[in-house]
Amino acid sequence: MNNTTVATQLLKLSGCQERYINILSIDPGYTNMGAAWLIYDRHLKELCVSDIAIWNVGNKKTKISNIMDSIADLLYRDNVRDWVHVCILEKQGGMAQKKVIRVEQHISTLLRYGLNIPVYMYDARMRNKSKPKDMKTPAWLTTRCREIIASRAQQGIMTMFNKLTAKQKTDVGAAILQVETLFDKIELLAAVAVGVADQLQS
Repeated sequence: MNNTTVATQLLKLSGCQERYINILSIDPGYTNMGAAWLIYDRHLKELCVSDIAIWNVGNKKTKISNIMDSIADLLYRDNVRDWVHVCILEKQGGMAQKKVIRVEQHISTLLRYGLNIPVYMYDARMRNKSKPKDMKTPAWLTTRCREIIASRAQQGIMTMFNKLTAKQKTDVGAAILQVETLFDKIELLAAVAVGVADQLQS
């Protein structure tokens, strides 16, 4: 499916008539899971970062059931349940650990069926196509994320970002960059009707 077709379907299928689209973007994991809240202005066609976070829901030794409980606690907070129109979730595959894949699947299920929030499964290859060939991925994610925050967020977000570890910066960067690359490609992600994400992936 080409980008023009995706954009057409998003606009056609969207049930949202609001000016602002509230987006939660997640780079799944169980340690240092990057999350970012972004707002898209449909009139001005501008994207801004409203918040960032690192979610730690366990480690390699944590039972998967405990990780799932921690994820549920995070997603059922007010800033997800009452604020988010759509979630962009990086799809895990290839060399990803089985536990990380389970985390991605659990997040998707809770958002879609527990909170009625549509989920757009993001292919990381789209983000990586934007990376300069002479830069390593972690450095590019951190640098580009810092540029976006500097121009599209309140100063407090930059203060939060600067306090993160190098690994955490790349995880937050991944979450922010996957939104930016989607908007660069299709201009508008107004996927706020239930089931839109499923139709886009078909």
